[in-house]
Amino acid sequence: MKAMMVKLEETVRAEMGGIHDHLMGELSKLRDSLQKEVHNTQAQLEALQADVALCKRAMVVGPSTTVETGRVEVPRPRTFGGSRNAQEVDNFLYGLDQYLGAVGIVEDASKIQTAFLYLTDTAMLWWRRRRNDIEKGTCTISTFDDFKRELKRQFYPENAEDEARDRLRRFKQSGSIRDYIKNFTNLVLEIPDLSDKDSLFNFMDGLQPWAKTELKRHGVQDLADAIAVAESLIDYTSRKESTPKPKDKRSGQAKGGGDKGQRKEGHQDDNPPKYKESSTWKGKAKAKDFRGSKKPSSKKCFICDGDHWVRECPQRQALNSLLAQHQGHRKLTMAQLKRMECQFEIKSSADKFFDVYKNKGYLMPKLSNQVVTDIKLLQGDWNSEGSCRLWHIVVDGGKIESVKEVFEKVDDTNRTIVYKIVGGEVMDAYKTWRSILNVTPMGSGSLVKWTMEFEKQNESIPDPVKYGEFLTVWSKNVDAYLLNA
Repeated sequence: MKAMMVKLEETVRAEMGGIHDHLMGELSKLRDSLQKEVHNTQAQLEALQADVALCKRAMVVGPSTTVETGRVEVPRPRTFGGSRNAQEVDNFLYGLDQYLGAVGIVEDASKIQTAFLYLTDTAMLWWRRRRNDIEKGTCTISTFDDFKRELKRQFYPENAEDEARDRLRRFKQSGSIRDYIKNFTNLVLEIPDLSDKDSLFNFMDGLQPWAKTELKRHGVQDLADAIAVAESLIDYTSRKESTPKPKDKRSGQAKGGGDKGQRKEGHQDDNPPKYKESSTWKGKAKAKDFRGSKKPSSKKCFICDGDHWVRECPQRQALNSLLAQHQGHRKLTMAQLKRMECQFEIKSSADKFFDVYKNKGYLMPKLSNQVVTDIKLLQGDWNSEGSCRLWHIVVDGGKIESVKEVFEKVDDTNRTIVYKIVGGEVMDAYKTWRSILNVTPMGSGSLVKWTMEFEKQNESIPDPVKYGEFLTVWSKNVDAYLLNA
């Protein structure tokens, strides 16, 4: 019993010790918290006292004169439609950065939401696809830097700097120096790491010889000096060209090269020369022949080389009729050429889809057997410009037509192929036909655009809706095959 009491006493003491330690710890925390609160209160009180003292001094000295400035309107950035142009992409992102900084938007989410408002056309479709990828968790764009990086990866052309360097190497002055300076400056801005020495060399090398000689004579050492000297040459030549020319003193000279004005001033017609008459000739008639043979006739027709003026040429009317007929035929041809477009999104990558149409046309009956039944190579090979192929396609709900086409042009940079139709049933209704394929990357997929350029045999021919439906079904079948491959 005594042992139990001892054990119970020890247990009670241990618990009391624990409670004491816990209470002391809580009290210590409470004391630290109170000290912080007191310190903060003292700081606020000191700040308040400083403000009160400032107000008292202002009341004693009097109100200061201030000038209220008007509100500055920040210009909005230009919209971006998805052009694959390095300069347009850089200008859009730079203008967007300046606008966001001016209006005080600093949060990444707000920056991205604001940037979306200035996307149009293809760029807007790209962002819609990206938003879907973000919601699915397959893409992450959490900062504004991520947004700019994804935009550049989508629309910034590959090898843009190399192309700019190539254009700079071949750039020459063909017009005024002012236009040359403007175009050269825009081109140099596309090459960020171009040295000052190379800039000066390329600027001098592209100038016309006389302008280059002037700049060398001035001893220019950098691009800024060269542009300044070149602009002074522009001002000098423009003033020189704008100087009015003196009027021709022989303004009274008659057409045909006579000296009518001179005779009028000397009054020679009032006192014509007198010749002795004889029985064989009259002096007046002889004098007329003498004056007429003073200068040979300068009449020469450039149409028929005849000895008459152009306005009197008998072939002039025929020439005018021929020109009028040619102009009318040209206007009629331009008016009859029409275009139809169809575009849609696919899930395959742009490079993979474009590669099939460029290099693997022989696989189309397998990739899209629903609308392509057969294809034969008639001339050339499968992936070179100028090759000719014969297709058998299904249109208008099951009708099989033959199409003879020429692989006219391929643009790997812009992923564009031009097919020229030269034979088949389609040419029974149309004089000319071209089908143009363009594939643009869009997120994880692509945007396919078909353009049909055609000229009808007559106005009663309906629009080629059935061929637009064929191109759409054909492309979507190829897309489905590539996704399942």
